[in-house]
Amino acid sequence: MPQNSEKFTISQQFSPETTQPHDLHLTPSQTRSAVQQPNDVAAHTQVENEPTQLNVFYQNVRGLRTKIDDFFTALHTDFHDVIVLTETWLNEEINSLQLFGQHYSVYRKDRDPLTSGKKSGGGVLIAIANRLSSESIPLTHNDLEHICVKIAFSQHSLYIGAVYLSPDISTSESVIGRNLDAFSAIIEQMQCHDELIIFGDYNQPQLNWKRHDDGSCYPDPTTSKFSSSSTVLIDRMSTLNLVQINSVSNENKRTLDLVLVDRHKVKNFITTTAAEGLVPIDKHHPPLVTSVEIRCFQSFCEPIEAPSLNFRKANFTLLNELLRSVDWSDLAEAGSIDDAVAHFSSTVNSFLQQTVPLKSPVPKPPWSNPQLRRLKRMRASALKSWSYHRNPTLKSAFTSASNAYRRYNRALYTRYLNQTQMNLKQNPRRFWSFINDKRKEKGLPLKMFLENEVCDSITGQCELFAKHFASVFTTENIEPAEITRALSHVVEDAMNVNVPIYQQKSNTPSISSNHQLHRVLMELPRLFS
Repeated sequence: MPQNSEKFTISQQFSPETTQPHDLHLTPSQTRSAVQQPNDVAAHTQVENEPTQLNVFYQNVRGLRTKIDDFFTALHTDFHDVIVLTETWLNEEINSLQLFGQHYSVYRKDRDPLTSGKKSGGGVLIAIANRLSSESIPLTHNDLEHICVKIAFSQHSLYIGAVYLSPDISTSESVIGRNLDAFSAIIEQMQCHDELIIFGDYNQPQLNWKRHDDGSCYPDPTTSKFSSSSTVLIDRMSTLNLVQINSVSNENKRTLDLVLVDRHKVKNFITTTAAEGLVPIDKHHPPLVTSVEIRCFQSFCEPIEAPSLNFRKANFTLLNELLRSVDWSDLAEAGSIDDAVAHFSSTVNSFLQQTVPLKSPVPKPPWSNPQLRRLKRMRASALKSWSYHRNPTLKSAFTSASNAYRRYNRALYTRYLNQTQMNLKQNPRRFWSFINDKRKEKGLPLKMFLENEVCDSITGQCELFAKHFASVFTTENIEPAEITRALSHVVEDAMNVNVPIYQQKSNTPSISSNHQLHRVLMELPRLFS
């Protein structure tokens, strides 16, 4: 399994008016196109047989490479279950962790210069909150900028697609046909209760979509101009039983960003204008929020962090005494290895609770303060009022509250970056912790490699693990004489070595030297060779 090794450079830009650096950019030399962190400790709340709303945010961002810090801080303002972005303009030099941190599984399809003939632009992205179980679904016609992700629920699955067709290829009947052919293959493998929603910038400005009473939208024949490409789009949508449900138009009274769903499940989806974008809004592409109704048994996981122990303030003298007082021979009398491990873990954990204090909670985000939290509450209150009554006065009040929060949030984040960099000598641990959060994955990667095989599905990854373990596992019985011969290489009193874990000198713990322990460690490789 390859390791995600990346090199970062840090650059400061100083404003002529001040000696303080006003921004700090992290530029990785390499990145994966997908990041996943499945290892959050979670508290589960179960909801049975009740409608559950899934929040999906969509925006054509017109490039993220120059908006990384703005995007990252905006994610701490509103939480979205799913984020779909088009025209990301990303490439392998931008790590998804720089944009989303550790809270989302990110699936990307960046523009490929070899297949598109263009060096930059384009690109689509789907980010799924880690509390949801998701996996990438391969699409045919991989030269196109489209991806699909499946979210698995207890009784059905939700398939989410993202598509971007640039203006120079959106007029091609073949391109539109191949794109919908790829999703046709997905529809064929879906079960009867599964759902599909496709967000895409198909660049068909000649179509003027009119909303019907059932929530679906159809091109207005009196105001739309039907080209050969738009005709193919409508025909293929009809063949696949897909309808368009986005009635939000841009400043030119046109709808470029389409939302396609099954015509028989339109009532499960509601698409409206988002209160604001994660980045500045392009006038041709207003951001959207789609509520997806999930009618099934669903177990939700609210990510929480396990309490962290502060070993810097641990009482190692007492810990050593407690460990010495235990008769570990009881482990050999346990009924099974599971019982032995459970007994050992419970004993050690009880000692840690007595001797090691908990760390003080870290504010979320780490640059937050009471004033920022107050501004966030004011923004949330204004957003709630506007969501219920959607009038210009309340929208203006929300915009004012949101701008105040975002300006202060960005100022605090910039100060946090500057302090992290300036404290490199005084607090290198904090500095490198920040760097690692921006470049290192936690948990399993979305793609796994074994020899010449590559798998990006959960089932495939399990098969790779099974194949690897089968290659090194043997069911051959080991004779007692071989065990006795192996044990002969271990020093006689290895099990009776008195090993203090730490010796405290002043306030700094250090590992004590022990010649007998060193001999034991040197003999252990022979036992397992």
